[in-house]
Amino acid sequence: MRSAAACLAGVIVFLAAAVAGADVDEYLGKPVASIRLASEGHDTVDPRLLQIVQTRVGRPLTMVDVRETVVHLFSLGRFEDVRVHADVTPAGVALIYELMPAYPVDRVQFMGSMEAPGVDEGRLRRAMVDRYGPLPVSARAPEVARLLEAQLRDRGYLHASVAPRVELQHAPDRAVLTFKVDAGTRTRIGTIQIVGSPGLSEKDLLDRLDIPLLPIVQFSLSCIIKRLAQLRREQP
Repeated sequence: MRSAAACLAGVIVFLAAAVAGADVDEYLGKPVASIRLASEGHDTVDPRLLQIVQTRVGRPLTMVDVRETVVHLFSLGRFEDVRVHADVTPAGVALIYELMPAYPVDRVQFMGSMEAPGVDEGRLRRAMVDRYGPLPVSARAPEVARLLEAQLRDRGYLHASVAPRVELQHAPDRAVLTFKVDAGTRTRIGTIQIVGSPGLSEKDLLDRLDIPLLPIVQFSLSCIIKRLAQLRREQP
């Protein structure tokens, strides 16, 4: 529901910008000459969809009718995105509602630098599941990718990138969500500088933080931060 609302807001903002720009007089108030509903490159004449379209051929184009149509189409739960295209013809405005089907994701897979030291597919998948569930909707794929990049940075891959790809399949309609991992070069900690007075010797502090001898190849930034927080709580 949150995803649909976010997409809807984006569609309305995009449409308002497109119509309210230099072409306002060319669209709003002019009679609607034609209305098409298209999905995956093909027109649809589904009567259930046509019935909820608020814009009408022969009536002046209004933003209210367009927005209500987008809201009704989203309310069906069948579409991940709805885009509105308009063009001026001699007879009036030609409208196209482009419908992006919401294919259920039935599989998530990882590929790329999965054999690199410290890159754990199980850990990446658990992070995804904790935040987005085992089968995230495809619209959240970029957000999942950013989360996975943060997980890799925590393991020392400070310049890692994750590219999401959604593969649509039919009979039945479903989607496969793939994340291609490019871990890059793993960062090593060569020196550690302690600023301030921790109340411990440098060796004791590093022992408490469970930091091994330098240079450090394998480390977890989040674990180091948690140990620092615990150490602060233990200090009088």
